[in-house]
Amino acid sequence: MERLERMHISTEVFDSHILKRAKMSACSKEITAPHPLEPLRQISKQIGHDLDTVEFAQHMDSIDPLRHLRNEFHYPKMKTLGSVDQSIVNPEEDCVYFCGNSLGICPKKTREYITIEVDKWEKTGLEGHTNEDLPWAWCDEGLDDQMGVLVGKYQGPC
Repeated sequence: MERLERMHISTEVFDSHILKRAKMSACSKEITAPHPLEPLRQISKQIGHDLDTVEFAQHMDSIDPLRHLRNEFHYPKMKTLGSVDQSIVNPEEDCVYFCGNSLGICPKKTREYITIEVDKWEKTGLEGHTNEDLPWAWCDEGLDDQMGVLVGKYQGPC
């Protein structure tokens, strides 16, 4: 059984940190939801592989309902990344992308969408701000409710 590299923090410390933050965000109200790691621990027990094994990670990948979306993104190849030591990787493999503070990897549809807007800019100039299918001046207005669902609507202070 191959082990994944362990983080420098124990799961007990991590668990207590998550619970502390959850309690703070709930304004000290009683938390009734299970700890986020509990479902993962149950799956681990059912399949007979520890949480920190490659087998567990592969199992989770195989049951991921969003797995099909992976094909909608461009993954940089190891050989195209200047910061990667090419002597320790297969240059033809996709990189593993863990950067959460970025735009992320490029969706395959991006070039198509950008081209549409650049064509509109070329043909309509300033009028692109208020005309066509996606007026630039108001392009964010339809996202408010959708973003609220994604990040949780503000309920006000506790």
